[in-house]
Amino acid sequence: NGKTIHKWYYYYLVNGKQVQKSCKRCTTKAEAEAYIQKLPRRSRNNEVLIKTVVETMFVPGSDHMKRRIQLGRPLELHTMKEALNKMVIMAELWGNRTLESLTVEEVGNYLFALEKSGSYKICFVNNLKEVYAEAAWHGCKIPVPQFPKFVRKVKKADIFTTEELNKLLVPENFPSEETYLFFLCLLSGGLRLGEAVGMRVKQVIFDCKALIVDGFIKCDNTRAPYNK
Repeated sequence: NGKTIHKWYYYYLVNGKQVQKSCKRCTTKAEAEAYIQKLPRRSRNNEVLIKTVVETMFVPGSDHMKRRIQLGRPLELHTMKEALNKMVIMAELWGNRTLESLTVEEVGNYLFALEKSGSYKICFVNNLKEVYAEAAWHGCKIPVPQFPKFVRKVKKADIFTTEELNKLLVPENFPSEETYLFFLCLLSGGLRLGEAVGMRVKQVIFDCKALIVDGFIKCDNTRAPYNK
């Protein structure tokens, strides 16, 4: 309405992006400076470095893994190793940075340029999100950004016809009887690879023509005593 109005603003960074706020009911610079002085101080813990947060994540016996176990989220050793490898990569890429300074664009550009599967990138993003959660135990509480959502490209499996199976599943096509029985059980029983590798004679109930799946062989060659 023909009037000149002055507004004062302050800003801070969250995840590398500038957040701007107005100094409410302040019409002069002195009022704005007084307003800012009364604002609660932002925690210096938000300046914790990424390498400090990831240093012991997914390490067996670490506080991070102990919390995971209590939360009902334990991991197999090979899964821990895969996640630990990603922690090493994050430390190399952004270790001397703060989580607050890391941007969605940086993470996205790194993953888009990476010649890895969609599954790998999904795991990378999930592990990075867990870094934000773990940072809270260092006094650094930062909201998790909306990272790109990658998709898994799963190729639909071809299905053997009955005729093809009859030609394939004959002992002469295999180097040993053991190998023949392995593939016979695998295909006719609908078993996973680990279940077939871990098969024992006592799992077969011959009188009932039944097979009881009571475990499988894990990546470290130990047997899991349950049906997945």
